[in-house]
Amino acid sequence: MKRLLTAMVALCALAVSSAAQTNWAEVPMQFALRAGIFLPVEDELQDLDNVWFALGADAEFDRGFVTGANTVLSLDWFSRNGGANANAFPLMVSQRWYTGTWPNRTYIQVGIGPVFTDFKPADIVFGARGGVGVELNDRFFAEANFYWSDDTKQDVGVIGAAGFLGVRF
Repeated sequence: MKRLLTAMVALCALAVSSAAQTNWAEVPMQFALRAGIFLPVEDELQDLDNVWFALGADAEFDRGFVTGANTVLSLDWFSRNGGANANAFPLMVSQRWYTGTWPNRTYIQVGIGPVFTDFKPADIVFGARGGVGVELNDRFFAEANFYWSDDTKQDVGVIGAAGFLGVRF
């Protein structure tokens, strides 16, 4: 819990310093939806299922906390059984760097944020993600991410890789 609070304070401090220099209401935003699979590495998650369903939504802002990056706020959902139990919801603030020319760019991203779980009992832990993606055209993209989190109260970490196909609006 201390690591989660420390990370959230650091993220808030970074956001406040960046927000003071930017009028975020005027920053262009793009919305995206993703669907794919999550492949857990953690033994306890693999005991439940080897392949989980994954959904995600992104709000991408054309301005980053870091020079040359875009800021992405994303919420993912990993479920092994359609939501009955044992779900994970990583909520990440990421920085994304593009290479190439639009609409056929590639990108890398890294992010941190809380991971909400309902592994009985429910818990909130610190998490991180890193990934790569490629734009297939002006609307569709493919993305691969690796997720990591602290252990929950049941000593289960949300650790694994996810692959997505997505569409931008």
